[in-house]
Amino acid sequence: MQRTKHFPETGAAAPNVSAIPAGLSEHLVRTQPSNEPVDLDAEISKQIEALSGALTQFEATRGQPNVEPIAAAQAVNELQVKLNEATRRLEQLKSLGTPLDRLRGATASAENRLTNLIGEYSRIVTAELLVERFGQEVNVLKADRLRDHRAGRTGGRRTMTVMADRRIRTRVNNHRRQMAGGDRVDF
Repeated sequence: MQRTKHFPETGAAAPNVSAIPAGLSEHLVRTQPSNEPVDLDAEISKQIEALSGALTQFEATRGQPNVEPIAAAQAVNELQVKLNEATRRLEQLKSLGTPLDRLRGATASAENRLTNLIGEYSRIVTAELLVERFGQEVNVLKADRLRDHRAGRTGGRRTMTVMADRRIRTRVNNHRRQMAGGDRVDF
């Protein structure tokens, strides 16, 4: 309900001002009762008919529970249980990943295990070769550091590890060739 007022002295229309208090929607404002006469007999008979219809429906059910809403609620509950089970199953399947994801995981796991086994084998073969050559167990990293220190090289641990890894790989490859009947390369 908006009203505009015309100001004759300026000739301009006033801004639209709502008669509804601030913060209320128009559908929440009470309507003014109309001044038209009301047919009380018609209103009373209309309400009596509505009450009579509700009473007839209540007596027809004889106080029994309303079966339709109860059945609908049971159906909703059953569907909700099925939906929860399907959601849980979907989450389980998603957590497994795709077959490609599982293959990648298995491949990475196998590669890691193979790398660990090669490392173990390299250490065993290196230890055997050192015992064979020197007649006793030798700590390769400690011997490399001692040699580097005597030679005046003070390379970092990473440099020593890389050099030791190269020597170990060479020895392991020589051992493999020897086992296969190939030639041995000495350094």
